Amino acid sequence: SDDGLNVVYIDVEEADLLKAKADGVGDFNRVHGLVLGVKSEVKSTYGQSKAYCSFSYGFSSRIWNYRLAVEKSWFSKYRSTVGIDVHRLTDTNDKELVSDPECLIAEAILGEAWRDFYQREGVELSFAQKLMNSTKFELKYRYDEYTSLQKTNNWSLLNRSYADGGWYEEFRWTGSRSIHSRGVLRYEDEKYKPENPPIEEGGMRSVIAEYTIDTRNSKTEPTSGWLNTFSAEYAGGRFGGDYNFSLYQVNIRRYNRLAGNQFLAFRIKAGTTDRGLSNLHPCKFYLGGIGTLRGYRFKEFAGDRMLLINAEYWVTIGLPI
Repeated sequence: SDDGLNVVYIDVEEADLLKAKADGVGDFNRVHGLVLGVKSEVKSTYGQSKAYCSFSYGFSSRIWNYRLAVEKSWFSKYRSTVGIDVHRLTDTNDKELVSDPECLIAEAILGEAWRDFYQREGVELSFAQKLMNSTKFELKYRYDEYTSLQKTNNWSLLNRSYADGGWYEEFRWTGSRSIHSRGVLRYEDEKYKPENPPIEEGGMRSVIAEYTIDTRNSKTEPTSGWLNTFSAEYAGGRFGGDYNFSLYQVNIRRYNRLAGNQFLAFRIKAGTTDRGLSNLHPCKFYLGGIGTLRGYRFKEFAGDRMLLINAEYWVTIGLPI
């Protein structure tokens, strides 16, 4: 300046108190057909709070689904979080078998069905506590109504023909979604997707406790580390509802890089209940087919106790673009 002083101007822009994002929802399966919707999330920049919602519509089933949830967290390093989730959603116990993209390809292109679905409507209260960098404890209370869903759509892009062999698939519900018999069908040359199995409908009032150890180097494409979950669910009794059981599950996964582009992964999964579950119980254990025991029919084995041991070796191939 003229009087010999140095003047510094600093522009300060106030950060947004909230950060919002929105995205579309798209899916295709045999219970809803084409599914379209929207989802949105709003986060507090400083308060560690989050709210999110989603709405979707199945064009074949004519069913609306929704989800409205709020979470509040405290602390930064060892975060404590409480939340409430009000929902009407289509759920499945088969998310571990195949990923969402694989399921979409199977249903929309190949004409296969590797997930079974049911409807869940109600409220979920949750508490989560991060104990260390790689460990977390969660506690949930569910107040839900479970109902069955029917197949409403057989379409797939390939719609593979069985005209040469003349085979059709016949399904009967005996506690698993197995193919129990086959017969010759001379007048039909289209493959039909299996029916979506019914469940034992009723009110679920349960408490779920889960402890997780996650040391993977990547959440989406891990090549080293552990992913271990230990969970216990107690339903009925003093909580009421139509289901009465205790269910315990252990899922241990290990990922290893052997050399270069060679990897080895193994999994031990076990589960048990304190009583016999009906054939259509939504918490029944299943084994067989993709994701569990290849070479067997999908969900060929059903029971109240389960033990699964898998090992997988794979080689990644990097191709220049």
